[in-house]
Amino acid sequence: LRRFISSGKLLDVGCNGGFFLSEWGDKFDRFGTELDPSVVDFAKQNFPEFGENIYEGGIEGTSFEEESFDVISMRGVIEHVSDPNSTLLHVSKLLKKRGLFYICATPNGESFSADLYRENWNLFHPVQHLWHFSPNNLEILCNKYDLNLVWKDFQYLNTPFANPEED
Repeated sequence: LRRFISSGKLLDVGCNGGFFLSEWGDKFDRFGTELDPSVVDFAKQNFPEFGENIYEGGIEGTSFEEESFDVISMRGVIEHVSDPNSTLLHVSKLLKKRGLFYICATPNGESFSADLYRENWNLFHPVQHLWHFSPNNLEILCNKYDLNLVWKDFQYLNTPFANPEED
């Protein structure tokens, strides 16, 4: 993400305790949404520099002005929302023209592991993961809302799960 932007207004949807937002420094006006009220309280108490900008709820319940964010991020979130179409519609409305929508930590429903393990795949969880996207169908869904792919990467080798000798 830092390859594409160095300052602006950032919204982290599903911001948890604000840790990701804390990494962006003062060059960004930082905002977040989070469903868990105790985690919202944690962020407000532990990150006074932006904690007042953390809101309880999902993106659909916000009152942000349209075209007000340079970046909207969803890290491990899109697979949990009940209505991805509604969520992406809101993302597209809140992003400035040429704004960046950053998705990461989303299970790949077309991955080798998903195909190999199928219903035993550890990321196949019909209660927690309501949707199982592939890079292709996620791109198609995003394009529906004029959110165009500029870059993608599969960072498995840079995770603690990687074991190149055995994989």
